[in-house]
Amino acid sequence: MNRNLWRQLASGLLAATLSLGIAACDDDTTSGGGGDMAVGADMSAEAGDMTMGTPGNGQLTLADVVGTVYTTNPAAPGGLLPRTHTLVAVASLPKFAGTPDPSSNFGVTPTIHGCSIYRYSATNPPGADGDAGDVTMSGFATTFLIGVNAANGSKSPGPMAGTSPIVCKRNAAMIYSCAYGGMSSPDSGESGSAVSNVVFPVVPYKVCPQPLGTVACTAIPPAMGGWPYGDNGCVPRFSYNPNDPNAGTATCNPADVSGCITLLEVCEQQPILPLGVSTISETIAGGADWPAASDTMLGNAGGTDGGTGQLAGPLYVSKVESGTTVITGTDPLTKGPSLSMADTAIDKTKDLVITFSCDPNNATAGAGCAGSQDLVGLLVTTSTSKRTSFATSTATGTGTCSQPVAAGGTITVKANQLTALLGGQSGGSWQIALVRLTTHLKSPAGTHPILAFTAGMGVFGFTNQ
Repeated sequence: MNRNLWRQLASGLLAATLSLGIAACDDDTTSGGGGDMAVGADMSAEAGDMTMGTPGNGQLTLADVVGTVYTTNPAAPGGLLPRTHTLVAVASLPKFAGTPDPSSNFGVTPTIHGCSIYRYSATNPPGADGDAGDVTMSGFATTFLIGVNAANGSKSPGPMAGTSPIVCKRNAAMIYSCAYGGMSSPDSGESGSAVSNVVFPVVPYKVCPQPLGTVACTAIPPAMGGWPYGDNGCVPRFSYNPNDPNAGTATCNPADVSGCITLLEVCEQQPILPLGVSTISETIAGGADWPAASDTMLGNAGGTDGGTGQLAGPLYVSKVESGTTVITGTDPLTKGPSLSMADTAIDKTKDLVITFSCDPNNATAGAGCAGSQDLVGLLVTTSTSKRTSFATSTATGTGTCSQPVAAGGTITVKANQLTALLGGQSGGSWQIALVRLTTHLKSPAGTHPILAFTAGMGVFGFTNQ
């Protein structure tokens, strides 16, 4: 596997890891070295020792996000790697709170709402994490997953049971970084690797003649790179087959498969299983700055009863607007709405509004979200480079918006906040991610007001500016 095929996601999306603005006293530390969603306005109403700084809020997050990766590698048809998943593990445990951009409007009354905006560069880096001891996260799927290690190109040699739990340690830069369990080697796939280096791409499964259903599909042997688990552990999708006899013609290409003789059935992997299957556990061992704490019931694995203990499932993008202009992108496989919009679609002088649903069969704003106790977080990150090299950036803007999922089905980044995120740069690109998280708030012992345990699922997209 060529590393460049996955570099965009592993170094781009994951260097700007997902979390949620509830950790709003945070200084924007992250597991991946860039901005995360654990940022916000100062939520602390307590007067800390101002000679040392106001104690920060903390957050642990394990999220499964999916989207399209853009690459210049010719091995990717059309330069796209659609429906690529990754786990995002964030341990954001600042000792002191940071200060967001003046355009921030994050607040907690009467409910959590608004955005926190930061702009980072070599001369204005994020702050450090406090000492909380090791952080562990478990409960993600391990039986039917094939992880690809972007650092060395290797993939999982078998089931991932030996790679759980994920363990986060404070590194030499005093920032928590998270890695899968097991021993690392050039051929170990995700085992022992940083979570920020591992992705779960679609895997070829069968070649299916068109029209579908008229002739049986032919399975691709695992020895030739086919999905090894039969019908287990994946969501089937139908895609362009680059080995089709008509491949590369006007009607047989990644954008138009009407003239193709065959389609490729692929398996979309899901590291976190929704609908009452997964239960996520997160634990802080405790250290000099943060006491020991844990939450072992983020999700109850109670089945599809829709109960309040069920882990947050996916959100579905219905529409994206820049001002009053609809700029919604299209998912290459599902053909549904996407956060990857056309180049220059985002106008920084206009509000960016994303409409979402909790029901895959109903695109109405907020459909299926009523009564939910989950929170929705929106992460907007900027790079000075184009989306095919997002991580190669001299400065980064990070905006976090959050609110209750049941608050109406739209979430907004204000025009002045978009301007602050760009910081005067021209060109470059945007990364946008939307995540729904089960959130348990606790008041830890010591000086820190809030510790948020969160887990869930989301989507991401990349757009050139």
